[in-house]
Order: sequence, then structure tokens, then C-alpha cells
Amino acid sequence: MSQKTPKTITFYLLIIALAGSGAWGISLIFSETQNTTLAFRPALQDQINVQKTKESQLTQRNVPLAKEAQNQHKEPTFNDLMSKLASHPTEARPTTHALNEQLKLVETMLTESRYNELSHHINDHYSLFSSQDLTQVRLLYQMRAHALSRKGASGDLVALYRSEASIFNDLTAWLNLSRIAIQTQKWQTAFDATLQASLQENDGVKLQKQLKRLFRVTANLRASLEKQGDKLGVHELYSALYKAHPGYPRFQLELAYSYLRLNQPDDARPLLQPLQFDIELGKISRDVLTRLNQSNTESVAALSPEPSNPDIEVPLQRQGTNLIANLNINNRNVPLLLDTGASITALDNRLIDQLGLPATGQVIQLSTANGVRSARLYRANRLQLGRFRLKNHIIAGIDLGRSSAFSGLLGTDLLNGLSENHSFLIDNNKSALIFRPK
Repeated sequence: MSQKTPKTITFYLLIIALAGSGAWGISLIFSETQNTTLAFRPALQDQINVQKTKESQLTQRNVPLAKEAQNQHKEPTFNDLMSKLASHPTEARPTTHALNEQLKLVETMLTESRYNELSHHINDHYSLFSSQDLTQVRLLYQMRAHALSRKGASGDLVALYRSEASIFNDLTAWLNLSRIAIQTQKWQTAFDATLQASLQENDGVKLQKQLKRLFRVTANLRASLEKQGDKLGVHELYSALYKAHPGYPRFQLELAYSYLRLNQPDDARPLLQPLQFDIELGKISRDVLTRLNQSNTESVAALSPEPSNPDIEVPLQRQGTNLIANLNINNRNVPLLLDTGASITALDNRLIDQLGLPATGQVIQLSTANGVRSARLYRANRLQLGRFRLKNHIIAGIDLGRSSAFSGLLGTDLLNGLSENHSFLIDNNKSALIFRPK
């Protein structure tokens, strides 16, 4: 085996220096003679030791980073997240990741119907939320409301909208709460929400509509208080309304009446006197003042009229758990099962033949208890339910069987179409359909 010259050895030293790690430098040297390799083994071992030391240091340095990355995958609790948000000054916004986790927790609490707890937490840390954060929170509220509406969970909707109103305190939130509270006849909640909405309405035309709705809501709440004999409660209602909207004459007149019910004519007179010149209420005010001047204080309570009921009631007949409404179709009374789950009103095919209703030529698919069924559509020229009338309404034909106790289904399409100015609800205690002004 030939011996390497000093020039050759110098060449390999240059290779080792350039390599920097010793890995491929070692492989080149081992391809040469054994003597040369043995001669340079101490230098190569030093290179390997240095490399191992560097790798060990790098590994130790990465251990805390790995632990931190692992901890980032832990799901924080809602209280943990709120504590973290509270620890941030308003100048230092939380990270996008933390905000995403926050929205997930908001969504979870909405799904679990923990509305009161959620609104308290958000209100406690409201200053830490940007407008974009609150927009996302509101979107989650809207999605939850949509899900509850599809389930018909009206009780949960009241609590949901109450939570939303306590957070955002704006016109939209109070109108949402007012609407669902009116539908569910939660009159105290409806009163509070409608009053707040009226205070935040800046459009003059819309404000007048809000005040009319507030007047009707208050009439229902007043009726429930009067059943309990709570005259002072009624007085406090109209005092609050008059204080909030002193320029609305109806509230002023009702406050005067409430003073008369409490046998306090001296407090009623200053309210009635300016109303003598009101176009709508002037005659009423003048008549009350005339009678008041002719009466003694012991009988002034009789001057206050009984509350007028703005609702329109349509009586229903109860058959077991079913409620039956009499619908007049082309001058013939037809008993229909009230079915708020039906999106279209339907009649038995035999009745349709008897009435001679013309077919439209259209066929739709209906979901029934027995599955999906095809149904032909027909046109009814005249329909009447209570005092409401409807023309040229489309109905579906179905097969109910000869043993059915009713001749069809009264659906929400007809109930909503009877009057654009009224919404409907069912009063099970009275066994009646209630149409309430919107």
C-alpha cells in the first residue's frame, strides 16, 4: 500500500475544515489508507464531540418550547379565559387565538342555555371586547335564536333575548325581546322591553308605532294587575310611561284615570285640562272634567272607564287535546283542526269535491305522520275566520278518512295571512285564538 505524501495529508485537512461537521470528511478519509486514518483519529473525535455538544444544547433549549406547545392544546375553561382577558390592559389586546377560544366558549354556553351567566361575564369584561368581537358574539346569539325558533322553544327565546338585551342594550335587542315576550304573553317583560325600545327609537314615524304598541302591551299588563286589585301597581305603570314620554297624550290620559281610581281628583285635573284641546282625546277629557266638577271625591273612581281590550278573540272547540276552529269556506262552516305545525291549510278531498273548489294544476309534497305525500292545490274564493276575511287563498287536498272528527287542518299560512296588522297566539285557558295588533 502506498504512503501518502505531506501534500496529500494537507489536502485532507482542508477537506475536514471545510466540512464543518466531520461526517462526510470522515468518509473521505476512511476511503484512504488505514495508516492515514489512524493518524488523524484524535482530530476527528474532537469534531464529533463538539457536534454532539451542540445537538445536546439545542435539544435542551427546545424542551420548554415543546411543553408550551403542548399546553396550548389544553381547552381553557370560561373562567380561565375571562381571567386571562382581565389580566390584559386595554392597550394590549388578547391574541387572535385567545379570542377564537373565547367565541367557542360563548357558543358553548349559549348551547347549554347558560344565558344569565354568559351575560354577566361579558358585561363584567365589556371594555376588553372590540367591536369586531361583539359582532361575532351577536352573530352567535342570532344563530342560537334561529335554532330555538325552529324548535318552538319560546321560553328559551325569552331568556336568550333578555340576555342579549342586557349585553347590547340597543334597539334591535329590545325589539327582539319585546316581540317574543308579547307572543308568549310575558306582559311584564314585554312592558319593560317595549319601553326600552321606545326610548331608543330615533325615527319619529317608527316611534309613534312603538308608542301604540307600548300602549297595547300596558293595557294587557294593567288587566292582570287589576284582576289582583293592584290599583297602585297600575298607577305606577302609567307614571313610568308618562315620565318616559310626557308628550304622548294617551299616557297622560291613562295616568289621570289612575289618579281617579285612587280617589285623587286634584292630581288628575292638571293632566286632563291640557288634553281638552287634543284633536283625538279632547272630547273625552272635557267630558271627564265636566263630570268631575259635578261629583264628589267619593265617587270619582267611577269616572275612570274600564280598560278596552285591543285583542280579537276567535273561540275554539276543545275535543280531547285537540282545538277545533270553524272556518267559513264559500259560505259553509267547516270544522278544522288547529295545527300550528302545518305550513299550509288543507281540506279533505271529499269536502273539496263537495265545495267544488277549482284546482290550480299544481302538486306539492307534504310531510305527514305517515311520511311524505303528494297533495294537489286548490283555490278557495272566500274564507272567513271570526271577523277576518280572505279571498283567493290556496289550500291543499288531503285524505283524512271517513272517521275523522274534523274536515281539514288550519295551518299557519292562513293564520298569518288573515291580517297583516295582527299576530296570533293560542290561549289554552280560554280555548281561543287571540289576534293581537302588531
